[in-house]
Amino acid sequence: MASSRIPAVLALILVIGAPAIAEGCRPSRRTAPASEPAAATSAPAAPAAPAAARAPGESAGGVSLAAIDAPIRRDALLLATRREHALDRLLRRGESATPAMVALLASKNLDEVRSALEWFIAIHPEPGTGELAALLTHPSEPLRGLAIDALVAKNAQGQASAVAGLLGDPSPVVRAKAADALRQFGDASATEALIARVQDPDPIVALAAAHAAAAVGGADAWKSLLAEARGGTPGARRAALYGLRRMEQPVPLELLDQALASPELDLRLEGIKGLRLAVEDAAPARLGLQLGDAQPEVRRVALETVFATDAKAGVTAARGKLDDPSPEVRAAALALLVADERGGLTGAELARYLADPLPGVRAVAAASAGARSGPELRDALVARLSAESELPIRRLVVRALGSVGDRSTVDALIAAMEEPRGPLLDEAVESLQRITGEKIGADPAAWREATSKPAGEPAAAPDTP
Repeated sequence: MASSRIPAVLALILVIGAPAIAEGCRPSRRTAPASEPAAATSAPAAPAAPAAARAPGESAGGVSLAAIDAPIRRDALLLATRREHALDRLLRRGESATPAMVALLASKNLDEVRSALEWFIAIHPEPGTGELAALLTHPSEPLRGLAIDALVAKNAQGQASAVAGLLGDPSPVVRAKAADALRQFGDASATEALIARVQDPDPIVALAAAHAAAAVGGADAWKSLLAEARGGTPGARRAALYGLRRMEQPVPLELLDQALASPELDLRLEGIKGLRLAVEDAAPARLGLQLGDAQPEVRRVALETVFATDAKAGVTAARGKLDDPSPEVRAAALALLVADERGGLTGAELARYLADPLPGVRAVAAASAGARSGPELRDALVARLSAESELPIRRLVVRALGSVGDRSTVDALIAAMEEPRGPLLDEAVESLQRITGEKIGADPAAWREATSKPAGEPAAAPDTP
């Protein structure tokens, strides 16, 4: 069975503007793992007391830092007024700033507390666990979320029960973070509470809870998720199927068929993804039906699932979708084909997608062009360089010309160097060097002079001031 991981080249589609192509519970600000904490939404800071009204060494939030080393104290006292600058300095000080950061966790100034939490997420020293756990009940939603992130960064498994208490938090952001934290802690004792959250009205929370239960709950979680997949709400059924799929065990075919017949799109998509783990003779016919569905999202997910199940069949299916009426499906088909050596796309075939109406399709084509060749592709890249309005795609085109281009494309690359403010300068110089073998630098005039001579004649060195 082929890998289910979606090729990394699909990330280009996300950057350029097509809908996200990813599976399951997408990483986001709401479910970011503690290793990559998301910034909390801005919380209003308590007003800083006038300096004259504070005792020497007292922070804006009323915390005494008088006992802290003077250089660290100076940085910490700036957090209420010059937060980013001061936090950067404190991060560079590393664990030597621990006493100040532990103290600021008790500040009444939210900017100081937030800064201390972000410091703990990045540095995670041994002290401070109890103070971080106390913030799990803070009235500020962003600070509760950051406190969870900080405890995960410290791998504070002893606080798992306190984190589990936040599965019922009023904020779905906090509930999702709590579920993901329990997954990272590996806390099997939280399985029952996590299964209960599979019915959460917020779909991100439900997916995070199902993922966590699948990761820590073993056989008990399997049975409970099966029960939810059979009789829960559409949202709970979707989350339960997602959890079962994360456990890499075949899902009963009748449950997948029920999901495929659902009018709820998200549940139906999860049923399609579950076919990857169905018995081998059950998936092809069902996936074939989904490939012909009227909804583009259904066709796209079915195509990716075919590829994950049987790469040879996936190549055939993807080739059949290169002319799909949906640009998102075309982008997915092209990305899958160029990421798999069995895709067999020629330079001439790829050239036509450089002019696709969807930026995501053009981006995939440009990113893949350097591994192919041919005059049609070369000419299409030159044409796209002048016609393209998206800067990231133009950079990809210039890089591709370094591999596909020849002396006939030099003028276009020199013109790219001369654009105002030089957005393509570095890429153009690199491509010119690859085509000509010359190392002239970032002087368009010198390149023009050098490339006007017959190939093989040495170029004059650029003038040095």
